[in-house]
Amino acid sequence: MPQYSEAEFRSIVLVDVASFSDASRRFLGQLAVHRGLEELLERAFDEAGVGWHSCEVEDRGDGKIILVPPNIPRIRLADQLWNRLLAGLRRHNAVHSDAAVMQLRVALHAGDVRQSPNGKVSPAINFAARILDARDAKSLQAQTNSTLGLIASEDFFRDVIEHDQAAEPDVFRQISVVVKETSTVAWLRLSEPVQATASNGTSDGAGEQSANHVEESIGTEVRWSTDSPANKDALKREALAKVLAGHIRASQRRDPYTSLLIHLDGEWGSGKSTLLRFLSTRLQSADSRGRNRSHSSEKSRQNSDFLIVWFDAWQQSRMSPPWWALLTATRSEIARDRGWWARRWFRIKETWARVRRSGAPYLLALVLLVLLAGGLGFSILQVARPAQPWAEILKILAGIGVVLSVLWAGAKVASRFLLWDSARGAQLFEQYEPNPMLEVSAHFDWCLRQSRKPVVFFIDDIDRCKHPYVVELLDSIQTLVRDAPRMQGNCYQQTPAAYFVISADGSWLRKSYEIAYETFGSDLSPTGGSLGYQFLDKLFQLTVPMPALGATSQNRFLGSLLGVAESETESDIEVARDEINQAIGDDEAVLAAISGLSPNDRGVVAEDAVNALFAPETQIHTEHALRKFARLLPPNPRSTKLFLNTYSILRAVRTLEGGVVNADTLALWTIIRIRWPRIADILRQNPEAIKGIREPLWRSELLPDDLHPLTEDEDLQQVVAHDNGGPLTPMSIRQCCGNA
Repeated sequence: MPQYSEAEFRSIVLVDVASFSDASRRFLGQLAVHRGLEELLERAFDEAGVGWHSCEVEDRGDGKIILVPPNIPRIRLADQLWNRLLAGLRRHNAVHSDAAVMQLRVALHAGDVRQSPNGKVSPAINFAARILDARDAKSLQAQTNSTLGLIASEDFFRDVIEHDQAAEPDVFRQISVVVKETSTVAWLRLSEPVQATASNGTSDGAGEQSANHVEESIGTEVRWSTDSPANKDALKREALAKVLAGHIRASQRRDPYTSLLIHLDGEWGSGKSTLLRFLSTRLQSADSRGRNRSHSSEKSRQNSDFLIVWFDAWQQSRMSPPWWALLTATRSEIARDRGWWARRWFRIKETWARVRRSGAPYLLALVLLVLLAGGLGFSILQVARPAQPWAEILKILAGIGVVLSVLWAGAKVASRFLLWDSARGAQLFEQYEPNPMLEVSAHFDWCLRQSRKPVVFFIDDIDRCKHPYVVELLDSIQTLVRDAPRMQGNCYQQTPAAYFVISADGSWLRKSYEIAYETFGSDLSPTGGSLGYQFLDKLFQLTVPMPALGATSQNRFLGSLLGVAESETESDIEVARDEINQAIGDDEAVLAAISGLSPNDRGVVAEDAVNALFAPETQIHTEHALRKFARLLPPNPRSTKLFLNTYSILRAVRTLEGGVVNADTLALWTIIRIRWPRIADILRQNPEAIKGIREPLWRSELLPDDLHPLTEDEDLQQVVAHDNGGPLTPMSIRQCCGNA
């Protein structure tokens, strides 16, 4: 059994070389740094009155553990040692190449140390190592490019530095230390100033401490941020894009002839356009990250898995009818996806297809053009009577030129007005064609069959358009995609599916339909939805709510804008990631692995948790567990599919927000969302209103009068008070909505 000496109170100095193992620092550079560090420390300690050879030193390669004799005053480590270390570093860096340049972090602490045959044993040394590894210290030193950073423990600062102005206590700043199991504060001094705007007061709580950490680090110069869609993911939008891309790919594999309409539901500024950008990248095998969508390279487009058609509804809203702008964008992208010659051949085929659909008017126009051009050419030949042979040749060429010019110009004009090659031509086509949308739908199908890959439409900014255009565009989309397969000649020909992802504020879409059909009144459906809810329910197969920006996410987002990293408990995170990987196949075990983490750490592993939840084996387990709720759904296949799809999306969104919601409770909330959407919106805005459903005495106070009869629905009462996951409470509803 090893023998330990009596505890001896020692001053503890830990030294670490920043980026010692960086890939740019090769072996000879590391040797130069190691040798220079030894020489620098020996000289600095001796000059500071702390005899180097009287200290016990343990070499750690990229640093040192130094135990100072008890008889050495601790103040020498704070005032004189700082100056000598900084002077030595500047001398060393001035005469060495970049590979041997040093940045040092030094930690100061004091405590009991015991000696054993195998080395030193001391919680104080362990604590000093934790504050030396503080994330705040590293980030601030990197931010200021400081040659030297001195980190004093709270006790060392209060007992030694604070009482001696020679140690310059006013230049120290308080930082948070969250490393492994240690969570505390320390005091940092840097050789280069940090432009601080906050005081060094101590925080009273973890959330406030995190906020102070961000505030203290922003300085007086803050980078300007634009309102354009982001290329860098700071809010877990890319993880959600991965889930949606997987859903689209799975739908395309299962049934390549059934179209899918997805609604990204969120208010202005909630990140819908950013999510579309990440989804576009996920649906393409080629790396188009960071490129402007309208300038993606031809090679990138040709190597992608899907053909992406971007449609900015607000920009196109001045072009009427909407189907023409959508069809024009479709054929343009299909053409761009081809090589030069193939692109021209597609244009010719597409024009001929429109000629066939336009029929007699265009052919009659062409006949008249030929007659007109021929007449002009004949007139030129008769009027001109040259005397020389070369003039005869010029006469013939002039006649041919006139004929071709008239034919070309006339064909262009005719195509614009008779082949709906312009917005005005599309309007004329609607007026004289008995059933224009049947021909438009058939041509849309033809274009989809010409595409070499599945087509995905991204409809953005529709919630900036006027209400009539919103309804007209959505009706056009429904007409174009819902009737396939259509009759082609004398037989049905299956058309590849078209996939639409429409980003818009759901309340704007609902209001547009209610205004357009206001003559029908505001009668509710039996499930409590107005006309707007009913139209959207028929239009979309999947509605994806944008993740809420809670306090933790907002702090992290603000920190990313300011260039300040959040503190993470690395040991807890690694343990959680291991547990998540082991729990694949069991969604409840995945959620249990993250439930014990702090909100910030939960956000760090959220993407890992979502990947585990959407692993095929976990999905099978989830679907099996949800079967017990089948009796709460309407008895039709569509409701069952909608329930499973909506549950999976809500689970992904809530997990990415850092929330942990009981699976059965989330299933009940999903049923309310798909069966009673207006009830769900009221509960989302005011979770306390659940009392009005469960207790009749609260109805008049918490719920609109027109919903009172619906609250007596036995099905609704059964869902709210269900044994599995219920009864629903204001807190559980907040968790399901991301508002907890």
